[in-house]
Amino acid sequence: MVVVSHLLRPLEKLGIYGVELFFVLSGFLIGGILVRSLLRPEGFRSGDLVRFWIRRWFRTIPNYYLFLLLYLAATRTSATTKQLWSYAVFFQNLAWRIFPFAVHTWSLTIEEWFYLLFPAALLLAARKTSEPESRLRRFLYVTAIFILLPTVLRFTQSYWLGYSDARAIVISRLDAIMYGVFLAYLRAGSSRWSQLRGFWPVGLLGIAASTLLLRSHSIVAQAAAFTVIPPGFAIILPAFERWSKASGRVAGFIEHISIWSYSMYLCHMLIYMTTMQVTGYPHRSSAVKIALKCFVVLLTVGISALNYRLFERPMTDLRERLAGPTRRTERGLGRHMEISPSGS
Repeated sequence: MVVVSHLLRPLEKLGIYGVELFFVLSGFLIGGILVRSLLRPEGFRSGDLVRFWIRRWFRTIPNYYLFLLLYLAATRTSATTKQLWSYAVFFQNLAWRIFPFAVHTWSLTIEEWFYLLFPAALLLAARKTSEPESRLRRFLYVTAIFILLPTVLRFTQSYWLGYSDARAIVISRLDAIMYGVFLAYLRAGSSRWSQLRGFWPVGLLGIAASTLLLRSHSIVAQAAAFTVIPPGFAIILPAFERWSKASGRVAGFIEHISIWSYSMYLCHMLIYMTTMQVTGYPHRSSAVKIALKCFVVLLTVGISALNYRLFERPMTDLRERLAGPTRRTERGLGRHMEISPSGS
């Protein structure tokens, strides 16, 4: 959805929904790990937090730095040293407008800050509690903070930031992932989970309403759109449990794309911009432009597959040696735990 939205301007909104869906999926999978940790007799401990960070960051940061260096080598940027360092430490859009370098990494920055802040807040909230029920209550308190505070910041952004960017400022978007985490809590602790599957029309209605909000240039409307879309996807998600797994070539295609998706997210804009510059894209005929965009997609998939084999997977193997294998309580997610942080 993201790659297509960047290549085909009329489908630009497709990337918006692709990123928001990813935020919810990521929160759901990560939240499942954390909720199960809270339900263990010993609870969620500092060692679990460190292990969580190692596993998440070894999955995301090496690949990110690799392509960040490639961007730096391949583009002529007017960025200052300070601005480039902001990308190195995920400060590029923490509470301000992102500098135009590798701007599509804004969504990854939101992910990384959520990985850092939410588990740490959860550890502080749940310490010195021996009862799983008490830990879950505190989990809900932290959840409320991570939903309400970013929402307030998003609606008031024009006052404290001087302009409104309802989509891509870290501190006003952490709630998008939090909705997925809250869904994981309902999955683990609610006896009425199966009833939630019937509410998917409500979520679909909310997403449909958000298309009207996104057309508006109103600050409030834009903020409202990104308040509606993530919970809309969260409400739809339980219905997917009814789907059976695909088989044959369809399943193979989906699985390979999911495995390569993080590299695709990181490299596709660099490949696109380089191809446009080398081929003189603006002066080409419509047929040639279509062919070039198809070439960009194929090259993105090919480079991502190669990078996964030669760099990304070895980094993941190193992570396993450092952090240890996945706990028994996490195996329910299987290899789908390895969801790749991608976005537009």
